[in-house]
Amino acid sequence: MRNANRTARSSRAVALACALTVAALALSGCQRPGARADSPAAPAAPAPTVSAPTPVTYPYEQIAGVDPNLLSLDVYTPAGPAPTGGRAALVWVHGGAWQTGDKANDTMTTKAAWAAQHDRVLVSVNYRLATDAPTWPEPAQDVAAALDWVLARTDQLGIDPAHIALLGHSAGAHLAAEVLADPVYLAAHSRQRTDLACLVTLDAASYDLTAPDPGISGMVRTAFGDDPATLAQASPTLRLQAVGGPVPATLVVTRGMPARVADATSYAHAVTAAGPHQATLVDAPDASHQDLNALLGAPGDQVVTPAVDTFLAGCLG
Repeated sequence: MRNANRTARSSRAVALACALTVAALALSGCQRPGARADSPAAPAAPAPTVSAPTPVTYPYEQIAGVDPNLLSLDVYTPAGPAPTGGRAALVWVHGGAWQTGDKANDTMTTKAAWAAQHDRVLVSVNYRLATDAPTWPEPAQDVAAALDWVLARTDQLGIDPAHIALLGHSAGAHLAAEVLADPVYLAAHSRQRTDLACLVTLDAASYDLTAPDPGISGMVRTAFGDDPATLAQASPTLRLQAVGGPVPATLVVTRGMPARVADATSYAHAVTAAGPHQATLVDAPDASHQDLNALLGAPGDQVVTPAVDTFLAGCLG
C-alpha cells in the first residue's frame, strides 16, 4: 500500500510538471511512470572517509547597528591543496522562517563532511533576521552581498569561480530562489545571476508569497508585512515571470500536501520558461520538512542526497 501511495503521489508530480524534467525519490527503488528500465540510478551518498573541516568565519559586509554575526559566513575548506583552477563550492543559506537560525546550526558538520568528501568548499551564510519587524529586502540583499564576497575572493579561497552552486532549505531556499530570480540583488554588486552555476532549493517556505500556505501566513506577515506589492516583489515565481532569464540550472525538491507541491511546480515551470535550462523537480513524498535539511549529506541517506548528488555532478562535475 505504501508503494502504491508513493507511486500515485509521484504520478501527480509528473502530471503537474508537464515539460519539466521530473525525478521521483522512491525509497523502495520504484520508478516514476515513463522512466526507462535501464535508466541509471542516482548514486548513494558516499561513505564518509574525511572529517568535516574546521570552519573559518569571515565578515562579508559591515553595516552600522547590525550584529556582525548576521553579516558573516563560515568557510569549510577540504584538507590538501586545491586542484588547478580551484575547487567547486556550495554556498548554503539556512532556514528558520526568516526569523531564526544560524550558519553554524547542528546540521553543518554533516554537510561540511559531505562537501569535503566530494572535494568541494562549503560556505554557510548568515543574514539579517525579521525578529521584531519586517526587514525585507535586507535578507536577500545580504545573500547577494555574501555571494559577491565569495566571487571576489575565489583565488584566496581556492574556489573555481565557474563552479559555484547556491543551496538553501525552507526560508533559505526562498531567499536563494529570490536572489537568482530577480537580477536586482546581484546587479547591486555588478554581478549577474549566471555567475552561479546552479541552484538547489529544498522545500522552500514559499515561492509565491501572495498566496502562501495558510500554515505559514503568520510567518510571512512577520517577515514581509502585508503590502501586496512587497509580497509580489519577494516572490521568486512572480519575479521570474516578470523579468525572465537567463537563470542557472535549478533543482527543486518538494514534499507535503498537494498545494505545496503545486507551488514548487509553478516555480519550476517559471525557471524552465525563463531558460536556458529545464528545471529538475523532485517530489520526496515520504520526507518531512526537516528531513530535507537534516538528511542532506548524511552517510547512506536515500531520501534527498542521491538526487542532489546527481544534479550537482551534472552542473559542477
